[in-house]
Amino acid sequence: MHADRVCVQLPKVPQPFYPVFGQASGIQYPLLRGPPVATRTIELMTIENIEVIKQVYEAFGRQDLEGLLSLVDPDCVITQDAALPWGGRHVGHDGVTAFAFALLGSLDSAVTVESLFEADGQVIQCGRTKGTVRANGNAFDIPEVHIWTLKDGKVVATHFAIDTPAMLAALV
Repeated sequence: MHADRVCVQLPKVPQPFYPVFGQASGIQYPLLRGPPVATRTIELMTIENIEVIKQVYEAFGRQDLEGLLSLVDPDCVITQDAALPWGGRHVGHDGVTAFAFALLGSLDSAVTVESLFEADGQVIQCGRTKGTVRANGNAFDIPEVHIWTLKDGKVVATHFAIDTPAMLAALV
């Protein structure tokens, strides 16, 4: 056992199948993972994955696109409700860049992290996004949840969930 990993031995029980992709608002995004394959030991995510996500938030806060892309897999998938101007499905470094520019072009905002933890093989961030809409100056303070999937220390997928009706109201 590595000092930086925690392992749990599971008893042999039948494993239900979970779909690899969830779907909401017509957008597919990774949320659930299938059962462990070819192993009886599940390694829990390491604290390093939480540190990677902290670095992602820091890079985004600095508007450091190069730093952000260094933390993201070249085939990363970002999803958010397509009803939002920056929402939809964004794939790869070009998608991450397009998402960042669309978001920053629409909002002057910051995320306040209220909790950041590991669950079900992913990093979950719960908090609030607070700021103003650039087009009309409307202020907003909206709850949000970000679900991050990492592999080999890089973000491979993320889904951003916010109170979409509240954000849409601020945008008009």
